[in-house]
Amino acid sequence: TQTHKHTNTQTHKHTKKTKMAPRRYLIVGAGAVGQPLCAHLVLGGASVAFLVKEKYAAESKGNALTLEWLSMLPWGKSLRTTFTQFDVYTSALELKDQAFDAVILTVASTALRQGEWLKELADIVLKPSPTTALVFTTSAMSDLALLESLEIPQNQLVQGGISFISWQAPLPDEKFEAVRSAGKSKMLATVGYVLPSFLLSGPAEHTKPLAEVMNRGKMPCSILKDVEAEQAFAEAMLMPLLVGLENCDWSFSTMRNSGLLGTTTGAMRECLQVAQAEAGPNKLWKFLSFFVVRSWNLYLLSLAAPWVMPFDIQAYLKYHFCKVGDQTKQYIDDFRRAGEHSEGLNAMPNLAALVGKNWRWKMAKAA
Repeated sequence: TQTHKHTNTQTHKHTKKTKMAPRRYLIVGAGAVGQPLCAHLVLGGASVAFLVKEKYAAESKGNALTLEWLSMLPWGKSLRTTFTQFDVYTSALELKDQAFDAVILTVASTALRQGEWLKELADIVLKPSPTTALVFTTSAMSDLALLESLEIPQNQLVQGGISFISWQAPLPDEKFEAVRSAGKSKMLATVGYVLPSFLLSGPAEHTKPLAEVMNRGKMPCSILKDVEAEQAFAEAMLMPLLVGLENCDWSFSTMRNSGLLGTTTGAMRECLQVAQAEAGPNKLWKFLSFFVVRSWNLYLLSLAAPWVMPFDIQAYLKYHFCKVGDQTKQYIDDFRRAGEHSEGLNAMPNLAALVGKNWRWKMAKAA
């Protein structure tokens, strides 16, 4: 395992050489997504700050954050990195009159609706600075409407796409240790991650500079015409799978023997139809829907995944998606609502059967 520590000296050298002030970014949330983004942006020459809750700010003072980038190749080496090049803030008021090139949201979709922090951020940081972009990384069908309701100008909105897998180590109940733990607190736990990459769509004056910094920082970043549409298809496959797995206590083995493979893949095809209706026709996803999203393929995937992934994939899925389970429910409910307004999709029997067996919907119905 290699260890590298980025220092303030490295950043200052980069700035002096280019004779330009470094790009400045504010990341909302310093968890398993925010920390890798910060590290790669810093590596790309940017100045980065976090906006976090007060308890996490106290944990970070005087401490380094630790990351471990795992290789997907069996013979590949991991890259362990520690860094301290970040500022920490706990409220939008502290950011008044400060300039950022972009504010990057890395919190769950449900967190966007908790309290007044997002409105304060919009009023204090974004609206007074037309050159500051808001990069939102959630893609629930209702999230864009939420941001528009805050009257953030359309030309400041950038859709981001998180296409890497990350987690805070150790994972509860993991069968093997893929990443050595560091600090015991949530903020200081080692963050493991694989396949670092990012997607952007939006105004070129915002997406191009951010993509350049990310690419320079070794996080491949692609600019697409519509990240939201691309993610809608991916989520149409992922979200029903998560519900099916949760119904089987997050066990691939249990799922293979539960009789739910056909129901789960049927729900995935129904959600893909909704995505087609909402985002427009897509030949690739249409092909996948008809020929690839089948129970026998899901059976083979459930056998292969634990052997291919360099970490305990079942422990990861259980930990991460239980933590953001309310967001999964929100995404599924968005698909169901959209399906009700799409001709021929209002029943969605397979998805209805999946959620009918899930405790989250049972509790919501009882309430």
